[in-house]
Amino acid sequence: RWRATCRRALWRVPVHFRSRATITRLPAPFLVIATQNPFEQQGTNTLPESQLDRFMMRISLGYPAPEAERTILQNQGMQWSNIPTLANKETLQQWQQQASKVTCNHVVMDYLQRLVAHTRAQPNNYGLSPRGALSLLKAAQAHAFMAGQNYVAPENIQAVFTAVAEHRLALKNTVSSPRFSNKLMQEVPVTTPLNT
Repeated sequence: RWRATCRRALWRVPVHFRSRATITRLPAPFLVIATQNPFEQQGTNTLPESQLDRFMMRISLGYPAPEAERTILQNQGMQWSNIPTLANKETLQQWQQQASKVTCNHVVMDYLQRLVAHTRAQPNNYGLSPRGALSLLKAAQAHAFMAGQNYVAPENIQAVFTAVAEHRLALKNTVSSPRFSNKLMQEVPVTTPLNT
């Protein structure tokens, strides 16, 4: 069980931790990586939808490849000091700023909104919230930026849709799956105007 201060740190930044007379401001950029056991495992409790919605993406890593698992076994765990640094804090912040400037024209924005609206029209389903829609746009911008584009294309939205939407599209009384989010994506054509 998390203390209230820790929960606030995960859900909203900047947060100040107050320990007696000391206030500590969280660094920027700030990133939370959480693990989740399969729902079928004993002792696993689901988070409420309002808290799940605050996680931008859910990505399944699966099990390591045999060679990677052999390295883990031989080293009796991960050797974090051997992992090379790909970018420092300043570079990451620059990338974040550049990705936020990637443009999304009205045709692609229409597609994104229709996709979001389609998630909300499903029976027995919690559709994407405005926060989820914004996360989808930001993830698509980042995907486009990493591909060297200065604009968002429908393919960028499609590439990140499952990771951004799957945990938000919880079917009532069951668990969503990538098949469900892929099905929704296939049902929304790219070129139809928003008003039709």
